[in-house]
Amino acid sequence: MAAIAFSLNKIAIFSYYYLAVNASIAGIAFVSDGSEAMRGFVE
Repeated sequence: MAAIAFSLNKIAIFSYYYLAVNASIAGIAFVSDGSEAMRGFVE
């Protein structure tokens, strides 16, 4: 039973980490996209 709880906890941590990484990548892409758009707008 403890092993099952431990593996579920590990899966939860991994999925949270995976979502956080995806969100940060999307945020970086969005920010760089916005700066590109602003640069094009300024020029």
